[in-house]
Amino acid sequence: MKKNVLIHSFIFVLLPMLVLGQKPKQKIFYSYSWNFPTVLTSQSKLGILIDETLVPITVMSEGVSNGIDGQYAEMFTKIEIASNTFMEQLDIRSFEIVPIEQAEIRLNIIPKPGLFKIYAEEFNSGTPTSPIKAFSGNIQYSYGVEIKIENAENEIVFEKKITKKSNLLKIERYNKALIPSANQALSLAKQAFLSSPTNYVQSGNGEFKTMLYDDVIEEIHQALDVRYEREKFYLYSFNKKKGFELEGIAASIEELEVINDWKESEDYEQKLREILLPKIEFWTQESAKYNPQDKKGKKVYWGLMANISGAYYALGEFQKALDIYEKLSVVSYRNDYLYLKEFPEDKSINKKNYIAKDQNFYKNYKKIDFRGNHNPDFIAYVDRNENGEKIEKQQKTTEELEIINKKIKVISQIITLDYYFKLLAGSIQKFTDENKEGVGFVEKDAFYVELINRVFEETEKLKVTDISFYDMDEKILVTETIEALVERAEPLQRELAIEDAAADLSTKNTFELLDMLIVSVSKNIDTETQLVAILEKNIPLLTKKIFRLYPDGVARLCYMEMLVDELTTGGKLTYADNTKLYKHVFKEFKRTYTSLSSYKQSLTRYLHHSDEYKLDKFLKVYASMYFEDVENINTKFKNSHDEKRVLDILNLFIK
Repeated sequence: MKKNVLIHSFIFVLLPMLVLGQKPKQKIFYSYSWNFPTVLTSQSKLGILIDETLVPITVMSEGVSNGIDGQYAEMFTKIEIASNTFMEQLDIRSFEIVPIEQAEIRLNIIPKPGLFKIYAEEFNSGTPTSPIKAFSGNIQYSYGVEIKIENAENEIVFEKKITKKSNLLKIERYNKALIPSANQALSLAKQAFLSSPTNYVQSGNGEFKTMLYDDVIEEIHQALDVRYEREKFYLYSFNKKKGFELEGIAASIEELEVINDWKESEDYEQKLREILLPKIEFWTQESAKYNPQDKKGKKVYWGLMANISGAYYALGEFQKALDIYEKLSVVSYRNDYLYLKEFPEDKSINKKNYIAKDQNFYKNYKKIDFRGNHNPDFIAYVDRNENGEKIEKQQKTTEELEIINKKIKVISQIITLDYYFKLLAGSIQKFTDENKEGVGFVEKDAFYVELINRVFEETEKLKVTDISFYDMDEKILVTETIEALVERAEPLQRELAIEDAAADLSTKNTFELLDMLIVSVSKNIDTETQLVAILEKNIPLLTKKIFRLYPDGVARLCYMEMLVDELTTGGKLTYADNTKLYKHVFKEFKRTYTSLSSYKQSLTRYLHHSDEYKLDKFLKVYASMYFEDVENINTKFKNSHDEKRVLDILNLFIK
């Protein structure tokens, strides 16, 4: 009896193996092919609007909505899609991304309300023969977005909702024991949620965003983009089988595996045809050997015909792929492989519609490629104020940005010159100390001479600065500030007999220059004090008119770039010529960088999340200098000063 049981068990295990041995073995292959969009438009200027409106979160406990037994804090959430990350992944090929007001077609991404589901779930523990019924307490979070695409006439041409679910908690044991009842499991899950609902919201949103990007990007690509992309197709092989000549089929599939390693190239389509067409011919010849109505032979026939259909699909010959599917549909085997119909059918319809839409555009689609040229700054964001009215993240026109950049440049010049004056004042103090040598200054010190030259150079720039683009109240403030800076420089020019900013001071002894400076300051101490007071009042007022950032932050950013100029620009201070002083200036650079780093959290509160990465990118330039050995700065970062960089940084904080 036991022997019969063993024999039957062996047959029971072996039978599926024998059956499986007759079945076609599916293998995944990858090829590049053109995706033709479902949204038909000949326009090429796309605007993107991400709605960051707060949406409510519902908490549902065992089917009871809007509360956990009536106890929970009212909660809201929003989507925050960083513009740089989104644009890098989107990198849409057939559209130029433009400011929303210039768009011919608009893409809207809109948040949908979130839902926490808190529930108990039964599961079996123990062994199959001795199961133990137990319960788990679970917290699940679902959240979604809606994608809408509108044309220039405000007609919705595409609409899709995407929802994701994240399982955030599963409690299966309490005090190391299985949970015996649904009520206890549910109670534990509720307690966990109520202990920190905000953390669960943050955790749910974090997981959701990770999944969201891929799905949203894919939907947009499929809807809008004429795109050459890597995608799957399927081919079938067979194990050895007595009475069948399957080795040649298996070899033909193995020979095609090289396709998976091919990269996108100009001759890719030709190479693909050269390798697939002979295989199609071989599979067609082989299929003639098998009767599609024969119980055993039809599986091989089906696999060969599926290969032919898949190969035609990979070649973009969708109608031929569909013709093969029609032949397969009458074979009573594996009719559930709908991708053999749906994949080429969808592609064929989209391609036909696309060609019919615009013949000329179709002929040129291979040449149209905006990838890598998209500016994330053009993504518009919208929020709502307390009255429910939309507030768009500020987007400036080209003309407005041009004026703002001019204003920022003048403010940067004012702050820089003010700092040079502060350095000169600090130098006077250091030179009047008893231990002059310890400060690092020596006779004909290059930095000190350069410092005075820079004061005069920056002053001359301000004298001729155009301020016509300022508003009237700003113009009054700027004029008064520039006049104060110029007035501070004039006594120095008289004492040093400097007629213009190009005068050569290098022949003068440093201590001689310093003596003249001290005399000048002493003579004009009252005027100097008054001018300093004006500057201390005006510079913060001026920055407040232009920036959302606290004035001290603006000044530190300008000062940082000024120190980079002194440390790296050729012909200025060098480590080899004046090591002590160079170390002193580098120490000042590091001190300023450290203060900015610790101040960063305060800085970012003025920024939209889409701009934070830009600040990080700029600060990394300074960080690389900060962590370098002082003796390497001159050579490794030679001429690293970039006036545009500080303007770009300050642009992040404009009102």
